[in-house]
Amino acid sequence: MKTEKKKTLRGSVLFTVVCVMALLIIFLTGTLALASAAGNRAHRSYSISQASYTARTAIESFTQAMKRDKGIEAAVEEMGSGSGKIKEMYPKVVIPDKTLGEIGYIDEHGDWVADRIKVEQLDNSEAYNFFPADNTGVSKWNKVEGVKVTATCKVGREYETVAAYIQKTASSGSKISPGGINGFQEVGGNHFPNGAMITGGLGVGIGNSAAEVYHVHNKQLIDTTLMFVNSNVVFGASDTHIYVHKPLDEDNAAKPYSQTVIKGNLLLEHGNNFIINEYDMTQNYTQAEIPYLFVEGVIAPTDEANYGLVTGNNSPFNVFAGTLYANATMTINADLYLMDKNDGTTIEAPYADRDGDAQKTMTYYKGQNFFGNKSGNKLYEWSTSVVQRTETQHNSTGGNIYCMGDLTLQQAEIHGDVRVQGNCTIKDGVTIYGDLVVAEHLQFDNNNINKIVKGQIYNSNHSGDESKTEVMKPGYSYHDNQLFPGVEEVPSRIFENNPIEVTEVSDQKMNHEPWHNEITYPDGSTEDLVWDHKTIYVQNGTENWWDAAPYYRITENGTEDQNTIVFDQYSKYAVDPDGHIMYLKDEDGNNVIGANGDPIAITVDSDFTYFKKNGTEYERIDEKDARGSYYTDPSGNVVGEGEAKNKVGAADIHDYSEYVKDHGSAYPASMEKDKIWGKYTAGGFEPSTDGKIVKTLQEVRKDLNLNDDGTFDGQYYMDVPDKYLTVPGDNTSLPNAFSGNSLNPSVAPSGYIEKSCIIGDESDYTKSYKLPIDKINIKASSEIWIVLKNVNMYNNKELIVDAASAKVNFLIDGDCRIDLHSLIRPSNYVNGMQVKYTDVWPIEYYATEGATLTFNDNSTCVGTFKAPTLTLDTSVAGEYEVTYLDEYGNIHPDPKKGEEVPLKPVIVGSCLADGMSQAKNSFSLINTTGGGKAGGGTSFKGTFGWYDVSYFMGV
Repeated sequence: MKTEKKKTLRGSVLFTVVCVMALLIIFLTGTLALASAAGNRAHRSYSISQASYTARTAIESFTQAMKRDKGIEAAVEEMGSGSGKIKEMYPKVVIPDKTLGEIGYIDEHGDWVADRIKVEQLDNSEAYNFFPADNTGVSKWNKVEGVKVTATCKVGREYETVAAYIQKTASSGSKISPGGINGFQEVGGNHFPNGAMITGGLGVGIGNSAAEVYHVHNKQLIDTTLMFVNSNVVFGASDTHIYVHKPLDEDNAAKPYSQTVIKGNLLLEHGNNFIINEYDMTQNYTQAEIPYLFVEGVIAPTDEANYGLVTGNNSPFNVFAGTLYANATMTINADLYLMDKNDGTTIEAPYADRDGDAQKTMTYYKGQNFFGNKSGNKLYEWSTSVVQRTETQHNSTGGNIYCMGDLTLQQAEIHGDVRVQGNCTIKDGVTIYGDLVVAEHLQFDNNNINKIVKGQIYNSNHSGDESKTEVMKPGYSYHDNQLFPGVEEVPSRIFENNPIEVTEVSDQKMNHEPWHNEITYPDGSTEDLVWDHKTIYVQNGTENWWDAAPYYRITENGTEDQNTIVFDQYSKYAVDPDGHIMYLKDEDGNNVIGANGDPIAITVDSDFTYFKKNGTEYERIDEKDARGSYYTDPSGNVVGEGEAKNKVGAADIHDYSEYVKDHGSAYPASMEKDKIWGKYTAGGFEPSTDGKIVKTLQEVRKDLNLNDDGTFDGQYYMDVPDKYLTVPGDNTSLPNAFSGNSLNPSVAPSGYIEKSCIIGDESDYTKSYKLPIDKINIKASSEIWIVLKNVNMYNNKELIVDAASAKVNFLIDGDCRIDLHSLIRPSNYVNGMQVKYTDVWPIEYYATEGATLTFNDNSTCVGTFKAPTLTLDTSVAGEYEVTYLDEYGNIHPDPKKGEEVPLKPVIVGSCLADGMSQAKNSFSLINTTGGGKAGGGTSFKGTFGWYDVSYFMGV
């Protein structure tokens, strides 16, 4: 029976083991299936995204060909429903890099036809528009038709199709109705001598062909999604900040949340927390979704102040710079990519002052980077709460330096890796918490490379201490800033001096133009300080004054000496080793007697008096000779460094080839400038088509409906569209809004303007026209145009558009002025309201060639400016006090950020203009949707006319 029991027991154990193993097999199989599915999803997501991007690129290459090749454009024009017209065609489009996918289409037999896209007539697309179809200038109804362009891209096993519908001869005839404007966009120059507050977006010099110098002085607060500067930049103030936020509508927000692109050089003055991160990215992300600063040229401080290039909450951020010369104290919470190779050329970085006048040019060597300062520079890693998605083009956790050229480090703390494709020199005071990877020569100047680098070192060509490091011999000691042997430190006798009762008198800002600072002295005289500042200290009840706070000296005996005035808070006297005050001696060893008949005590600057013992005598010495850094042998004798140290083997430096085998080049190939942005070729600039991250000038121009070269011929209204004119092409054919001092009944039959008209003096357009009525109401049942011809809105004048009105377009013609508490506004923009970024106003502004608009003495315009030929000038804040809710959920004004209290914006909406000639004294633009956001389509001009392009995915 016992034997039978044991057999049963053995069978039970075997059954249990089999069951457990079966469960494990099932579990592991499921885990592998989940991992495989996740990998497949990631791969499919990447493939679909890449295929969509490549397909759209193929269509854009076709529309570009239409612009360049008259034959292709003519073929498109021939397509239509009439007899003999071309029905369809299959242009050849080849993508040279097959990793981006293969373009083609599937024919009627279901076969794949490579390297071809399909262009076909769009049936039932006929429509009629009123425009001049020929050179006669006479408008008539013309038939317009559409075509459909289809591109399919194959990436691996995934197919994605994109279609574009092209309408021939755009609906607006010879003029394209522009897309939406975001924030403040300038085709030409910009001048902010006194700073500004800009929300929404900021573009500078978008249409310029040559780089200028954009100088920002005093405080400028930039709360924008995109800042694009086609210029060199000098930030000349410590309170100029670019803020990075997370939009309220995070799910629908485009990433990256913030892009700052400077197509030139960036010079920093006077210390600055330049970019301030105030967003969190807790979800997965890719490199292309990380906010960034991109500077094509050099980033360089111009003085020794402290710079926070990127500060805040350590969320992911990338800094891309051609070259960095950070020889001032600088903190960067980011990854740092230095993109230039050292090719022996120089970078000329022009400098301009607050008035825009060029002062000098700073010269830097391209690709020769320097990061360090005697006070110490720091590069911090990101917070650890974020995870990169598997399809990202480069994985990083921040705090790294990636350098294509040469790099010198000194007094620098890097929390990540340092990876240098060129040469690297490490001087004193450097700590690298990650790895050090150097492709060319590594020089570490007798520093202990093992203590400098906490991670691994990869290099095949190094020098500086013959691959040796020095360590202290047993029994020897190093003394850091300590008293030398045989030196005695005696506390000096210290008294706090008695302050003289004074009144501080500072300069005052004079209330005249140009304003200056002026100080008044006790005798009534004044001094013009221009823009300098000065404070003096006036003795109460007298005309005595000093440049610093004065004190009555306390003598070595502790008594007040009212005959001796000093400017230090403390009087310090030398004391000998026996505790006695020391006095000045003459050559015979006698005390030197002062004017008051007393001996003159020896004063010192230090809290201690130092003596060196020579036998039985003490010799007083200076502090610089009393303490320092030195080595001692086991007996306590001072010895040199060479005697105190031995050379031993240096840290284990791995061959660079080991790193290349496992990781590729020191500088990640996927993050080179050509990949993330583009490159210059003989044919011009070519944006990257594989892994592009950085916004290009061509894309910004396209978003603003400018031509590729920055011009805008025909794409923005610079006169009233013919459909609103009695005589086509003649703005003066519009009726005048006024008949004498009253509204013209034909324009305003109900007491408010409701028809297109002119406000100005028809008899003499050269003179300034003052409005005869303080408040002019406007309400239209359909869209109207109002020409403002040399209008001067002075002293509480208002043009008020009813909130229920159809769109009202103002054409600014000549020199117009909005002055002394005057406004152009919708009726629902009122004092004390909260403006939201989603607010829409029924007002748009256009301008004739060379027009100007001057704001002065608290004046405001509400609406969207679409006026690339308009020059703005503003010298004060706006009229109404409002609060503003931006797209990030922030309420403005925010005094903690230095915003003006109260907030009185000059422009409420958005603005595209030629430029700002002056922006002084609290200029601000608060961005609203205005005329609407730019859509997914575009427009372009060919030989035969205009074409509107709209894109649709997956059709």
